[in-house]
Amino acid sequence: VIDNKLQFQYLLNTVRPKKRFSKWVKKQDSDDIEAIKQYYGFSNAVAEQTLSLLSPEQVTEIKRRLNTGGMK
Repeated sequence: VIDNKLQFQYLLNTVRPKKRFSKWVKKQDSDDIEAIKQYYGFSNAVAEQTLSLLSPEQVTEIKRRLNTGGMK
């Protein structure tokens, strides 16, 4: 087991300064979550929890009911 200070010094001196930081990963919204949010009026967090409870058939039914027609 390496001491935390030694590990920090090793990483500090081996990783180039330009490569130390990366861009933040942005969460991508799925069409299923957007449909649940619009259908039930839920927030993002509640819609994600609801998506895990719904079956794929129920999600497609929600999308079908929200389809207003027309061109996209």
